[in-house]
Amino acid sequence: AFQPLYISKGSANGDAGRTIDRAYILNPANEHRMEFVGIAAKAATAGSEVPIVSSGRFKIPASLIQGGSFISGEMVYWTGSQFSTTVPTNTDFWLIKVGKALNADNLLVNPDLAASAVYVPPTPSALTINNNVTSPTALPITFNPTTTQAFEIHYQIRRIAGSTENSESGILSGHYNSHLGQWFLVNHSIVGDAFVTFSMSGSSIAYTSSNMTGSPYSGTMVYKTQNTLDFSVDNTATINNNVSSPTSISGMNFGPTVRGVLLFYSVQRKTTSPASEKSESGYISLVRNSTSSSWLISVWGVADNAGISFSVTSGGQVQYTTDNMTGSGYTGTIVWEVLSELS
Repeated sequence: AFQPLYISKGSANGDAGRTIDRAYILNPANEHRMEFVGIAAKAATAGSEVPIVSSGRFKIPASLIQGGSFISGEMVYWTGSQFSTTVPTNTDFWLIKVGKALNADNLLVNPDLAASAVYVPPTPSALTINNNVTSPTALPITFNPTTTQAFEIHYQIRRIAGSTENSESGILSGHYNSHLGQWFLVNHSIVGDAFVTFSMSGSSIAYTSSNMTGSPYSGTMVYKTQNTLDFSVDNTATINNNVSSPTSISGMNFGPTVRGVLLFYSVQRKTTSPASEKSESGYISLVRNSTSSSWLISVWGVADNAGISFSVTSGGQVQYTTDNMTGSGYTGTIVWEVLSELS
């Protein structure tokens, strides 16, 4: 009770594991759960109705106020667990104003303030890139295949030797093939060239680098993990075997109010006898032409090959076909996350 709420757009629109048009507790650390609509006026159980206060004066229990009381006259933020008149210092976080403190425990609720929410990006991690590294050397960037099926990293590299500089920026994306016990990595969208090559060493990203002559030498890589995919928490759907006619992917459909979508996805297809696996990860871009009411689709940045092809209907439903994996005990799954949506 007495916590700020948002109305979910549902799993199909990026809010994984949530039901469309139901109210949930506001989460400033999740871009799909940060549109404040009001405060729960009483306790409620899952699936039950709850009255929402969307304006006016509201008394907040001291247990839900950071420090036990507000500073009168200051804007009030939601930290994810408490209300606060101190601006949160979190990164990878939305600063969401929910109202204004009238006194030590009373809040003037105002959902309109949430429209000015400010995103604080994560602080990029910095690593050293040594010179003339001829054998793949592991970086402290590691992914656990039991919890992560695919990942996406944005990075920049700057190498300087004397008066010479080599730099680049790009995206590393990869996915895990459980049958082979192997990660597959793709480096794409590169701007510039730092003469660094990436690969996977076990579950870690590794690199080699060219020899830059001159001194002094310095090499730095800054990066942040942008997205990871997990079959247990993200949007998933079944992918059948040997599908020759385009078949809809459950939950991957977008209505006429949507103009464009970018998805990060991973597909895993397996048989148990013989033990075999086909998998891939990549991006799906969708654009709607409002004049012709048709959709365009582009699949890019693909790592490996799961034997799947994608298409889209005029109604915004993404469909697929697959090749034939021989053997028994077939299972197939796609997992995805909506990275951006333009309405």
